[in-house]
Amino acid sequence: NDMLEKDMSNTTLKMTNETFLNKYDKSYDDKLIMLLDDVLNMSVHKKHKNFIIMTSMGSHFNYKNRVPKQFQIFKTTDEKVKSVVINSKGGNCHVLNGKNLGDINDDYDATILFTDYVLDSVIEKLKDKNAIFIYASDHGESFGERGQSCLHCYDEPEVWHIPMFLWVSDKFKRKNPDKWHNIQKFQQQELLNKRMVSHDNIIHTLLDCSSVESEFVDKRFSMCSQTKEIYENKFEG
Repeated sequence: NDMLEKDMSNTTLKMTNETFLNKYDKSYDDKLIMLLDDVLNMSVHKKHKNFIIMTSMGSHFNYKNRVPKQFQIFKTTDEKVKSVVINSKGGNCHVLNGKNLGDINDDYDATILFTDYVLDSVIEKLKDKNAIFIYASDHGESFGERGQSCLHCYDEPEVWHIPMFLWVSDKFKRKNPDKWHNIQKFQQQELLNKRMVSHDNIIHTLLDCSSVESEFVDKRFSMCSQTKEIYENKFEG
């Protein structure tokens, strides 16, 4: 079992390192679906609880190299956007210099479409299991919202306001009705702006929802717990 977990980690780490060493190489995240399928079908993993981490490339530049051709379906028609050519300096702006903003937007939108497909495929493989799945981006991208086109080299809201969601299977809901209730209550508080969700919540939620007891787990950050003391994890923006 330890060897299988080690092999799984090594494979994931290798995929991540290869894509980040040369971000212009083509690397599609649907590889992770096949890897997940292999792990879930291993008999040894069917007998135990599994903690699986998948590191995707998502919408990291170069966008066109993140998406198979069949997902590259967008074409900007706005002439104002099509006419914008990015010429900026500093940070990682050099990767955008001389590029057309319309084409970049089209390629970026295609990565969102493809990511949606990948996440849907992961959920399909977990539907019949006692499972919880959290997805979050590490950062957003800037496309000239404030006259700055620099992907993520500026401290701006569009860079640090990121997508994140939590999905649980029907089996998890049946086996853990209290936790499911707390997740829904947490969501209601977040929608009412009484609580703010961030990366800080992820590890504590995963461990707590999996019934892992540890001094490290702070249930104030867990979506599966309702404590009298609510951690006010808020920020301006």
